[in-house]
Amino acid sequence: MQILALNSTVEGTQQLAGRIKSIGDREIDSLNIKVGLATLDNYQTSVGNANILVIGIEVSHRRFEIITKSLELNPNIEIILFLSDTEYQSQSFRSDDLTKIRKILPYGCSVLDILQEFVSVHLNLKKNGVVSTGKLVTITQSKGGVGASTIAAGFAELCAQNGLKTLVWDFDIESQDLSRSLGGGVPNGTVFKDSVNGLNEFNRTAFESLLFNINDSLAVLAPPTELSVALDFINNPDCMDLIEQILSYARTSFDVIIVDTVGRISSSTGFLLHKSDANLIVIDDSVLGLASVPSFMKMIEPLIINRVGTNHFIRSGTKIKAEKISKLIAQSDKHSMLHQVLSNSCLLPALELDSAANEWPASGNTLYSIGSKHNKKVFEIYAQEMGLVESFAPISNSAMQPNYKQRHNFFQNLSEKLSERIVSLV
Repeated sequence: MQILALNSTVEGTQQLAGRIKSIGDREIDSLNIKVGLATLDNYQTSVGNANILVIGIEVSHRRFEIITKSLELNPNIEIILFLSDTEYQSQSFRSDDLTKIRKILPYGCSVLDILQEFVSVHLNLKKNGVVSTGKLVTITQSKGGVGASTIAAGFAELCAQNGLKTLVWDFDIESQDLSRSLGGGVPNGTVFKDSVNGLNEFNRTAFESLLFNINDSLAVLAPPTELSVALDFINNPDCMDLIEQILSYARTSFDVIIVDTVGRISSSTGFLLHKSDANLIVIDDSVLGLASVPSFMKMIEPLIINRVGTNHFIRSGTKIKAEKISKLIAQSDKHSMLHQVLSNSCLLPALELDSAANEWPASGNTLYSIGSKHNKKVFEIYAQEMGLVESFAPISNSAMQPNYKQRHNFFQNLSEKLSERIVSLV
């Protein structure tokens, strides 16, 4: 959000900028505020790019002229006018035509008054699509081994391939499979540790230091590397403030944020499920997979019910024929969670078993680009259902990191050496 501070002198403008920044670094980071400086001599060249014009008390004698010209150059700009405390208390300004001003404030007003106006403008800009608000997609599953991380990677490649700046947020604190498979480097452990322990204030710079940028369109946020820090980060309610900050920075920095919860339900992942624009629940239609659905859905129902976002079910690696699924739906209680899940998941096609699911890690591709035509189409159908992408660009390797072949060969060689070592030990 661009804010232009205007006063008659450079010194006065700097003081006004300081008043604006008094809302605090965290709020400035959260609202992604950039403050520009202008005087009467040059404000007309800058006002066209600003979302908010803040007029200082030094130019009060020319405020009508400034307001008229600014609205002429930028009809959508919001204007906040500061008056001296004396003039504000006298109410003499009420005789002027100031109806086009968003807010008139005394210079000595509280920081909260200023912040309230900035937050309100930011919400309007988000609503109108002027400032970026990334869509949050949270992927979870009722049991392990259903391919949720592979699905998360597929959607990440799809989004990046179609020009969306995409963040993959990995909650797999044990193995970091998704992060490693995408080439995500080890995050700055000191930043995570100090932020989780409350030793340093978390800000946008700290957030950006945690990211591993695959390229201009795709980045990975891996979990903390130290297990004790990771457990606190995911499970400790005291870390919810940090989770909210990360989400806030991610929404203003990326078009899409894809969270792989690895099926873990905690205070952090529960919060993300509740805040998501779309939840994708991966189910495996094996006997064990279907048996796990009712209890899992009962557990997460309070988190996903009565929310603005949408909930989607995707069947992965189908093992039961569609005819038997239909029979199960007919036989189950229509009010049961199992009936609802099966009915909803059968409205859209399922991801079929695909050998490419074992080949994509560290290859520079995902199941979306190297899997079957059927699975590629399934990814695209769900991307449209979740409102991520409307039309699709031809697949190329440009969305992924160019040195993936070297990484893939490294993983293959390592795997072969480990296999040989195991055989020799046996």
